Amino acid sequence: MILDEEGLPQVWRRHEALAGAVWAAFDAWGIGGNAIGLNIRDRARRGRSVTAARIGNGGAGALRKWLEDEAGVTLGIGLGMALPSEPAYADFLRVAHMGHANAHMVLGALAS
Repeated sequence: MILDEEGLPQVWRRHEALAGAVWAAFDAWGIGGNAIGLNIRDRARRGRSVTAARIGNGGAGALRKWLEDEAGVTLGIGLGMALPSEPAYADFLRVAHMGHANAHMVLGALAS
């Protein structure tokens, strides 16, 4: 089993490092008051397995579609942030960095 091979402490460290990379990217993209940002401002309260973010004016939906169609990258929807019938539904996304995800995968998604 992959978890046994890697070891639980190493898995937790990897998840922490990957989460930090995603957070740093979103922090940089949000400089200057852009509509992009993380849903949870307090770093201590963020999950180390998935990052919830927003891009206003339907930007998250457009980004998810472009990434899937053009780069083969799938980002998650913003669970519970808005109903699918609401315009704000397209403002939210999730970036996963758990399981067997590694730096190449996460950095590839961010670069895309």
